[in-house]
Amino acid sequence: MLCDQKVPKVQWFIQGHTFASEAKVLPLKFHDFIVVEDCLEDCSPMWIDYKLKTVRFAHKGKVIVLQVVDDNTICIPVSSTKLKGLLKHGTTYHCVHIC
Repeated sequence: MLCDQKVPKVQWFIQGHTFASEAKVLPLKFHDFIVVEDCLEDCSPMWIDYKLKTVRFAHKGKVIVLQVVDDNTICIPVSSTKLKGLLKHGTTYHCVHIC
């Protein structure tokens, strides 16, 4: 995917906090916005607690703590036909088969 457009200051919200970052425009079919490394540079340094699944950093003079939402209790099976369609349209990049 190539990016040939940028939006200088996109406001985005997560867990009650507002941020503004430069966004690169990509032709994504099923995502509105993906937070990537470039968006997080303004929040450096960050402290990650993998056990608690939190990220902590200072932003605009206050400490922000983001909690990973890990609700894997709802896992809807995908049929092989549906998976083939997702792969064909480039909407799925990884597939994990668990037995």
